[in-house]
Amino acid sequence: MVSISNEQLACARSRMQQRSRIDLELRASLLTYAAKLAPSQAPGQLVIGPIWQYWHSGRDNAPEICRTCLDSVCHFAADRPITILDDSSLHQYVHLPSHILARRGQMSITHFSDILRSHLLAEHGGTWIDATVFLSGSIEHITSNLPFFALTRPNDPLMLSSWFMHSVRGHPLMCALRDMLTDYWQENELLLHYNLLHFLFECAITLHSGLRRSWERTPFVLSGEHGLARKLQAALRAGLSQAFFHEICSQTPVHKLSWKIGNTALAEAEKLRAWIRM
Repeated sequence: MVSISNEQLACARSRMQQRSRIDLELRASLLTYAAKLAPSQAPGQLVIGPIWQYWHSGRDNAPEICRTCLDSVCHFAADRPITILDDSSLHQYVHLPSHILARRGQMSITHFSDILRSHLLAEHGGTWIDATVFLSGSIEHITSNLPFFALTRPNDPLMLSSWFMHSVRGHPLMCALRDMLTDYWQENELLLHYNLLHFLFECAITLHSGLRRSWERTPFVLSGEHGLARKLQAALRAGLSQAFFHEICSQTPVHKLSWKIGNTALAEAEKLRAWIRM
């Protein structure tokens, strides 16, 4: 464990305040988890694992738009192995701490999956793709050359998006996320905030210069409502033409959708299979 002084914690809090005043006291309270992190070390070997996906009750029980997204990943995965986990199979790939499993009932599916993805990527490496991510092209340019990748959210305290994350095995940023989330649930029975993962990540890169340098080396690809990855979902809500679909796909192969976007948009999403010829 690195010895962190009160002065360092105060400086980190000040930098977080400069970034954003939103939920500042809550965010700063999580610095204690970042302060417990062991010194970060570069992974010894750049091992890239499979594509990881998860739907708690199994692929066949996922909403139709999720099955379309899962099929799109399979279509564009090239030769990479894909592992689609559910609650009955995840223990075959990862051994979560007993206190995490004991507190599963206090977590939403989303927040349990945050823990799951951090453990999988830290221990095996690979690319985590949410079941609501639609691919319209290859992601090899992201997953073949980069030791770590996540889309960036620079204009708010969330820092990154977690629905598409790529990491080699043992990358310091993924290990930090895994360790902080595990530590948090060791000490807490309830979720402090919906964006816990994002706030912990902010604490880690604010307090530790090595982790911050790793994040700064990550290519900048904007997420959030103004990012390219959100354009397809907005177009589905507005009514999507095939020409506009291909225009969006020419800008990014990665699209974040939702299974809660309303019946009109869900009906529009039925076109997607035919347009990428799955």
